[in-house]
Amino acid sequence: TKAELHLVVGQEYQFVFRSKDVMHSAYFPHFRAQMNVVPGQRTKFKFKPIITSKDMRVSRENPDFNYILLCNKICGSAHFNMSMDIVVESQEKYDAWLAEQKVYSAEQN
Repeated sequence: TKAELHLVVGQEYQFVFRSKDVMHSAYFPHFRAQMNVVPGQRTKFKFKPIITSKDMRVSRENPDFNYILLCNKICGSAHFNMSMDIVVESQEKYDAWLAEQKVYSAEQN
């Protein structure tokens, strides 16, 4: 399954990326944010989402709209699959989503 990144509207986030293999580019087109990810280095940047996904669907008159994160460098054979939907929502909706998530443990079989 493909993961989604859930963010709370109005909250600032710092992202830290690093690459183990080749150069990538963390690209958030709807937030006008992009940062190269260079092997052996940590790349950091911050941004604050200010419009929920639901509000963007209404304003764009597109019920299928999703914010996305993707790799913007041709980085190899799996490049086509390097994307993720981003859900920007209220704190209440985020808390409800989080409560539904399974707890991950490396100890589980």
